[in-house]
Amino acid sequence: MTQQEADRQGFSYEGIWSRITLSVHSFLQAVGLTAHVFTLLADAAIRPNMVAG
Repeated sequence: MTQQEADRQGFSYEGIWSRITLSVHSFLQAVGLTAHVFTLLADAAIRPNMVAG
């Protein structure tokens, strides 16, 4: 749901978040990619919550 839609419907919320979805073809690639993305985000002062599934 977008912030605008939540505002329009009168929903309250504590923050605004974004989702980044990455796709890889093997588990070993996923480990390296996840670590690299985590580092890039952390270096930009963004605290990621990484979820694998």
